[in-house]
Amino acid sequence: MFDNVCSIPLSSDLVAQVIHPTNALVTVGLASGHVSAFRLPSTTYLNNGSGAAGSSKKSTSETGYGTIETAWRTKRHKGSCRSLVYSHDGTVLFSAGTDGLVKAADTETGQVVSKIAIPWNGEKQDHPSLIHSLSPESFLLATDSSNLHLYDVRDNSTFTTRSPRQTHRPHWDYISSLTELPHIAQSYEGNNNHFLTTGGTTYSITDFRMGVIVKMATNNDEEELLSSVWVGKLRGKHFQQAGEKIFLGSSTGLLTMWEKATQYDPEEEYVVVDKGMDGNGGESLECLAMVPDELGLVDAEQNKALACGLGDGRIKLMQLGWLKNREMVELRHDDVEPVFGIGFERQGRMITGGGKIVKIWQKTDDDKQEENEVDGHEETGDSVEYGTDGIESTRMDSSSEEEEPKPKRRKKRKRGKGNERPDIRPIVEFKGKF
Repeated sequence: MFDNVCSIPLSSDLVAQVIHPTNALVTVGLASGHVSAFRLPSTTYLNNGSGAAGSSKKSTSETGYGTIETAWRTKRHKGSCRSLVYSHDGTVLFSAGTDGLVKAADTETGQVVSKIAIPWNGEKQDHPSLIHSLSPESFLLATDSSNLHLYDVRDNSTFTTRSPRQTHRPHWDYISSLTELPHIAQSYEGNNNHFLTTGGTTYSITDFRMGVIVKMATNNDEEELLSSVWVGKLRGKHFQQAGEKIFLGSSTGLLTMWEKATQYDPEEEYVVVDKGMDGNGGESLECLAMVPDELGLVDAEQNKALACGLGDGRIKLMQLGWLKNREMVELRHDDVEPVFGIGFERQGRMITGGGKIVKIWQKTDDDKQEENEVDGHEETGDSVEYGTDGIESTRMDSSSEEEEPKPKRRKKRKRGKGNERPDIRPIVEFKGKF
């Protein structure tokens, strides 16, 4: 389904990762305070070196001549670089560090054009946890003390004031994730006003015109919410509702689904991503990202594909929706370190980050056969999910009552990694410092 075509070594542990909205550019923030931008080779078809009119065209993955360049690297913060985000047009990179500063830099050169100090929490310095680009003129800053600041940015990312325009406090603990809720309410300028945040065992919805409008806690006091992602329209054969949804990733390996139509009330539904060895809770879901429909992993009209980064270095791609909630494939980013960053760049490659490494994954051509097997009901095995009452339920095909589901899935994944593996070669050259 995906092959690791390149691994980029880092000089320090990765804390933040961001992918450019339009270009093949990945930027990472490290525990040492360094920020590095890597330019990836294009996957578009190019002349294979001869330049002749009749020469054939091959992609970089086929020729093996792809080069990853370090666009720039700098010591951006005195402390750890906690969070990174690009502006909407991708021309400016915002970074937030434990030195108490937010800096805006030119994407191409890395040159800082403006900076501000993060407001203190009483007599203590408040460290940033997340930064989010709200519009070309504003961004959000979340902190460890659960403050959510709204800042104005004008004139080539110059901060018009050193103080935030608004500040809200949606949680009692640090803010672990922040997700826009589109199509719920927009300002007259067309920008989103509603945002979902997670912190500790709670999730909240904040309206910047009205303040915090929803604050809810999970049913399990030991289940910490770590990540969130907007899914959009999702058909409801295996869900109570068929409307727009958001999924929250927990510290116990569960995805909690919330429905827009019910204003995200406590009518929860669960999908198990990782059970753990004893079935009482698995690895944490550190980060989530929707797989682009254009990659064709699932039927986009009936299902969605979700990429999950786990706390033990694994990556799981999950199918959610009409046919079956199931694990499509399991990959390995690192043997020990958690996956703190996951996303897809514009050319369809998956980028994962964690520990002292960034990995680039490219979709293989063996997915269509596997998808046809599933859609044709040739796959047998359990499909496990949780209902609204939190009690595990298992649906099993009648033809597989005595078969173990896990070995069946593993066997299928191995078929795509043998001698019939597509000819995808790794990127073989690097330029610049890492």
